[in-house]
Amino acid sequence: MLRHLYHDEALRLDYDPDHRWLYADWQPRQDVRTAHRGCATLLHYARQQGCCKVLNDNRLVCTLWADAAEWVGTAFMRELSESGVQYFAWVYAQSIYGRLSINQALAYAEQPTIRAFDDYTAAANWLDSCRD
Repeated sequence: MLRHLYHDEALRLDYDPDHRWLYADWQPRQDVRTAHRGCATLLHYARQQGCCKVLNDNRLVCTLWADAAEWVGTAFMRELSESGVQYFAWVYAQSIYGRLSINQALAYAEQPTIRAFDDYTAAANWLDSCRD
């Protein structure tokens, strides 16, 4: 059963104690401001919960947030890794705009270990297979 941690108009965060991961469910409308705020919130709860895995679900995202992609792929991912997150499963947006933004962020990211998936189940299965 998911334990609810946070919710606003751009992001919902839950902790899954059975799988020991943080679940980030991004809402449809994203921009630079919501990306920065949401990432800061995700980082806060990853630290608070001591998570080494994140399931980052962008299926609903329908806007372009490419102006934040370099920052997400570099500074945010580095901070997330330094906080103890080792594995990051990223579920692609169904929208071409959201997908493009994800690909741009991935091009900059070096850490933690990140994999992108077209569907939630594949992402969850991969994250389950990662040793923590």
